[in-house]
Amino acid sequence: MKNIDQIKFKCPFCNADITSEYDSTINVTQNPELKEELFSGRIFLRECSECEKDIQIIYDFIYHDMDRKILLGFSRNPESFGEVISELMNSTDNEDFNFQTFYADYKIRAVADINDLFEKIYIFDDQLDDRAIELCKVFILQEWVDDPERKDLKIIGLKYLPLEVLKQEYAEAKDDLIGFNALTDNKKSLIIPLQRELYKNCEEHILSNLKSSAIEDNLIVNAKWLGNNLNN
Repeated sequence: MKNIDQIKFKCPFCNADITSEYDSTINVTQNPELKEELFSGRIFLRECSECEKDIQIIYDFIYHDMDRKILLGFSRNPESFGEVISELMNSTDNEDFNFQTFYADYKIRAVADINDLFEKIYIFDDQLDDRAIELCKVFILQEWVDDPERKDLKIIGLKYLPLEVLKQEYAEAKDDLIGFNALTDNKKSLIIPLQRELYKNCEEHILSNLKSSAIEDNLIVNAKWLGNNLNN
């Protein structure tokens, strides 16, 4: 089922006012081709009806993978997705249907950045926990700071690297490793491998110190989430 909405924008080429339709739900189970279109950016292309040039329009949407049980809300205001979830929970929480129970096995998150959305998909597709991945990032950044040989080089971006890409790009990649892509302040990109055993330890720490497993308390998972949602 499609959820058709309209988006209005001004063409940057001819300045025409354009109205275009889009599906606010990207269901990659029912429409597998949409996943590749999402990652390539083609799903955001709209043709101006006046000058016929292609324009990239990033809009709010929900990414749904029914097979892997992934539900991601993308919005420049991710809290708004939380409001949608709360409304759904309140409207369906009755003796016949309980939202929390039905979606207990789902990974439900909200993000405001498209690259964060891609990272969540990579993590969940590899059957990992994004909360543990955030804790892994803390260890990586701390080790980087403590390394005297790297004192003049800062990491300004750190993203999880899909296992498939890690095996292609990192010659020493093995099944006992996961990887991260780091962007440094001199604009260089490098792969940082991490022992899967450390990831497992992070996952165990997260699960044993989680203040709440409720959907609304685990909706926006990032570095800030670690400081607010763990007992230790």
